[in-house]
Amino acid sequence: LYIPPVSETGEGFVLVIIMPIQKAWFERYGARAIIIDDTFNLTTYCLSLATVVVVDERDKGLPAAYLLSNRFVLYYLEYAETICYNMFFQND
Repeated sequence: LYIPPVSETGEGFVLVIIMPIQKAWFERYGARAIIIDDTFNLTTYCLSLATVVVVDERDKGLPAAYLLSNRFVLYYLEYAETICYNMFFQND
């Protein structure tokens, strides 16, 4: 998925990368656990890189997708109330 920026500052830019094997992992193991690791301030462009990880039957983490965006946190906050959590970890 690619959404181009709506301004010169890069506002609204979204790039999601998911390969066929990653889609298969997501479909197979996504019901078991989904982990999102968000890394921010990687560049001077204020982009965040979120890695979506699923856990296989041997408790091994598999990268199921990557999201590069300057709005990940805003998207998360918009939909946070609709997400069902078993556990939530956050680094402060």
